[in-house]
Amino acid sequence: MEIKLAKEMGMCFGVKMTLDRIDEAVKGRNRIDTLGTLVHNPQLVEKLNTQGIQVVNGLSESTSSTVAVTAHGAAPEVYRQAQASGLELIDTTCPLVTRVQQLAKELMEQGDWVIVYGDASHPEVQGILGWANSVFNEAKEEANEGTDDKPKNKVKSWSARRAICAKSVAEIEAALAATGTPAAKVRRIALISQTTQNTEWFKEFVRDVVSRFLEHGCEVHAHNTVCLPTAKRQPAAIDLAKEVDVMIVVGGYESANTRHLRDIASDFCPAYQIERPEQLREEWFKGVNIVGVTAGASTPDYVIKEVVDALEELDAKMHAEVPA
Repeated sequence: MEIKLAKEMGMCFGVKMTLDRIDEAVKGRNRIDTLGTLVHNPQLVEKLNTQGIQVVNGLSESTSSTVAVTAHGAAPEVYRQAQASGLELIDTTCPLVTRVQQLAKELMEQGDWVIVYGDASHPEVQGILGWANSVFNEAKEEANEGTDDKPKNKVKSWSARRAICAKSVAEIEAALAATGTPAAKVRRIALISQTTQNTEWFKEFVRDVVSRFLEHGCEVHAHNTVCLPTAKRQPAAIDLAKEVDVMIVVGGYESANTRHLRDIASDFCPAYQIERPEQLREEWFKGVNIVGVTAGASTPDYVIKEVVDALEELDAKMHAEVPA
């Protein structure tokens, strides 16, 4: 059985930066609590735990004097709460995520309805929405300062406008309806994407939104915020999936970008996502001549090697079982 590796796969520079920051931060500290999973890879989380870096679901669960924002980022309110609680906060947000957070905020200040294409429950999306909608909190704070001067924050605002997450026109219309805003009254829409979404899916979403809202005279501006590592890994996975009989995608089950690699590969051949080499199953490879391997952006090289080694061992075992 031949094993082929994707030309682009594995840990991205953003994850590496996050790990470098937390490794440096833990020096001289007994414990750091991360506000969610630092990176979506179980082996790395286990390793970090041995260094005194533990996962909590939020500030209310933390018992450490030092907390860390994960690679996926967080809303401004998290930073304010940490400061108000007297906690030391270490920010390990991926710089590409930070760029999207700031863009979302700027677009809201300009008067757009910001639509984030992504998974609503994902921490990155929650953080982006938090940054976008923070402009209204800032405007209220400045207005309540009690001065006669005009507020410094010149955000174009009305009470109903909010940044929302959606993956279809129907979801956008439902969110608008929930605010009491008719779709025909929306004048400007800005579309951005979770950094690890599929580029082709985002393009299709943009086309659908343009088709629906341009008829009302609405301006629609699309910003491609899918990160470069994701944009490189997905085509590489497709190219490989076209050449092989089965694909193995290595990465954490929490990892959105890993799930998307599996989903796009499965359009061309059977594709299975695993976190560990021991999860490989012999029946996946019966009659298989070529197996492809790719990996998510949080998957370390040593885990990929373990999977490749396990595939070679499994292949040798299957050949040994074939009657002469």
